[in-house]
Amino acid sequence: MEPSLLPLSFLIPIGVLLAGWATVPTSRLRESALAALVAAISSAVAYVGFGFAFQFGGVGIVPSAPAGLTGLDAVWSPFPSSAGQWTFAGLEGFLLSAEGAPESLALLERLALHRLSLAIAAGLIPVVALGHGANRVVTITASIISSAIVFPITGAWIWGGGWLADLGVVLNLGHGAIDVAGSGIAFFGPACVAFVALRMFRQPGSSPDRDVELPKLRQPLLATLGALLFGAGWCAWAMSDPLLSAYPAAEFGGVALIGLLCAAASMTAAGAYIWLAGGYLSLVMFSRGWVAGWVAASASAWFIPPGSALVIGLISGIAMVFSQYIVERRWGLRDHAGAVAIYGAAGAWGLIAVGIFADGAFGSGWNGVATPRGVQGILAADPGQLSAQLAALIAIGLFATCMAAALLLPIFFIVRRSASAPDARVAPGE
Repeated sequence: MEPSLLPLSFLIPIGVLLAGWATVPTSRLRESALAALVAAISSAVAYVGFGFAFQFGGVGIVPSAPAGLTGLDAVWSPFPSSAGQWTFAGLEGFLLSAEGAPESLALLERLALHRLSLAIAAGLIPVVALGHGANRVVTITASIISSAIVFPITGAWIWGGGWLADLGVVLNLGHGAIDVAGSGIAFFGPACVAFVALRMFRQPGSSPDRDVELPKLRQPLLATLGALLFGAGWCAWAMSDPLLSAYPAAEFGGVALIGLLCAAASMTAAGAYIWLAGGYLSLVMFSRGWVAGWVAASASAWFIPPGSALVIGLISGIAMVFSQYIVERRWGLRDHAGAVAIYGAAGAWGLIAVGIFADGAFGSGWNGVATPRGVQGILAADPGQLSAQLAALIAIGLFATCMAAALLLPIFFIVRRSASAPDARVAPGE
């Protein structure tokens, strides 16, 4: 663990923004910047205020948790007699307060700062997806749902010793659900929120029958810079994770290399697909494929060999391009930044990839599962891990979709009523 790299992890949300702004007209950048600033501040305040408590309020009961976090031991479970299992949310650490020595509080604050970068990124995904033309109330609400509800709660299920992490102990499904850097928690879940918002507030002119064209690249420097900063922030995040101090076998340099291979393969696959299909090279798809590769590697980079990273990246790039076509052409959703494809498709694939390609070299004792070997996927003869990953994918997707639909529905009716109401400033008959 390299705490000195921790501030660099905030390059992740910066990368999300810059890559998303690459197709925004220059005249709209000020409006987009204002929405992003409000969303980022709201996400940070909500996560520090109560999101961290929901996410890590019970991490102290996890056997592998660092000693300084043992004070975070209050959880909520629908099965109170489960002895710490089937945890759904933490209940300690609101406003980053907890009992403990100064060094314990310092570790708590470092963990909160570490996860805050992903909380802000999660809140910005709906912002870049909805784009500069969406209703501001809708955009900010979707951002808060993503960063303050979906990200913390689903994070508690896997990072905070929750019920998905316990699937290995309770149901003997591998080592339980695994998502080290948030393929599902920080990217797939928020992408589901963005998808619901796009479906409910489809912009005028969007139609499943309209022709699909690649987005016009208006800011090529932003596309390139955003993609590169995202990768740099990802490496810094992976190398500064306080929760991995209990796993001295983690080779962080190797993890960064695996992520780089996955991103490079994803970028190559996305760019090659467009070149073969359209006969030209697209900087937009190259940059989006690069980001999608890092997203796909977020769950699996610790557990796979280099060859598997290339395969995961190739599939991630193709899945991203194909998903963007489905979103735009089949569903008629105007996803300005390709966020549903980049973070949704790649994030879902990243979760599944752990259950397929993990080779058992790392992760012994992960989530309290005492086995001589580490995390193994179906190719290493452990189908249980794939079952745990699929359970996580379904649970995160359903929770994010249902929460977004339930909380955005009142705004939908208000917006629709306002749009259909006659203009009170016009006299009757005029």
